[in-house]
Amino acid sequence: MLRRRPFVFCLIVSFAVSSAAATALAAEPPWELVRETSDGISVFFRETPGSTVRAAKATCTVAAPPEIALDAAGDPDTFKVSTKYVKASGFQKTADPNVWYLYQLLAYPVVAPRDYALRYERRMDKAKGVYRLSWKYTNAYGPKPLDGVIRVTLAEGYIDIKPLPCGKRVAVTYFLVADPRGDIPGWVMRIAQKFNLPAIMRELRDEAQRRAGAK
Repeated sequence: MLRRRPFVFCLIVSFAVSSAAATALAAEPPWELVRETSDGISVFFRETPGSTVRAAKATCTVAAPPEIALDAAGDPDTFKVSTKYVKASGFQKTADPNVWYLYQLLAYPVVAPRDYALRYERRMDKAKGVYRLSWKYTNAYGPKPLDGVIRVTLAEGYIDIKPLPCGKRVAVTYFLVADPRGDIPGWVMRIAQKFNLPAIMRELRDEAQRRAGAK
């Protein structure tokens, strides 16, 4: 059953140790800084080998403990920018409270609507300093392809939260690679990334810092 339910991911903002692993990392294209805001948010693009899709990421620091920042990242009420074009949404819990599924149908002006289903996973390991919310396309949830709607099958990313040495701040990285397919030019998506990713990072930062101040 579909219902309106906002969440952290939205297509509009994106659209893209062994020696063997070290070699693969070395072969990855470098990140290109494309925007720096006056309030400390940086946006980067990177080519994806073997694909025309570009990966995007945004970074900033947040004055909040990592647990609070991760909770804010996983709260659907944190994000407003990324839900502007959500027409319908479905949400399904699993037996694991750190894993859930999300379906969204997005209706944009001018271009054809898109939809996708994602599997979310939240990881927290205080001993290792790991705090991450990740998502990836799945066909295990959501309706069958809909007439007139373009199904997005390349959509994955994460929000990575790393404690800083001072103990009161964290470094946050938002990574996303997705292909909207169809009639959205790549240059349009790059413009959207440059301006919407900072807005999403501000929402996360403001909510995490608000919660940290309330403690």
